[in-house]
Amino acid sequence: MAKSKLSSPFAKNLSALLEERGITVRDAARKIGVSPSTIVDWKSGVSPTDYEAVRKLSRLLGVSLCYLLTGFEESATSSPPPISSVFEPG
Repeated sequence: MAKSKLSSPFAKNLSALLEERGITVRDAARKIGVSPSTIVDWKSGVSPTDYEAVRKLSRLLGVSLCYLLTGFEESATSSPPPISSVFEPG
């Protein structure tokens, strides 16, 4: 897991949503079953490898998985951005 110098859409969304919802890293980590350092890593640009934890995180934050990862909502008329852009610096 390599850290990026610039934040990915996922890292930016995660940081913003945690702040907006008033959820601490420690509380989020406890609720989704990962260590606080894992969430800190994700916020700093490390790509997640635990899909289930990210899915739980999206539910905790009250957003779709697609929104958490990309900042976009999926709809019948639009397609999500390419997966290569999800974890790369924006």
